[in-house]
Amino acid sequence: AAPVQPQAAPPAEPEKTRRSWYVDKAAAEAFQAAVDDIHHATRAPKHEVASRLLRAAAEHADGVSDAIKHEYHA
Repeated sequence: AAPVQPQAAPPAEPEKTRRSWYVDKAAAEAFQAAVDDIHHATRAPKHEVASRLLRAAAEHADGVSDAIKHEYHA
């Protein structure tokens, strides 16, 4: 008889955290609407949707920084 293979452990859940930022109301509402729209379209957990949106925003940080520098130092 073949030896029994141990079952692979399920993938570990990423550690989660809460953050609090003081932001423009329209920006917060736009973010919430995007999370809700994607959640309802995909049924993915909201924490996953929010995480992916935040990562996407972070990928564009240099462009945002350049735009802010231009506005404040024009």
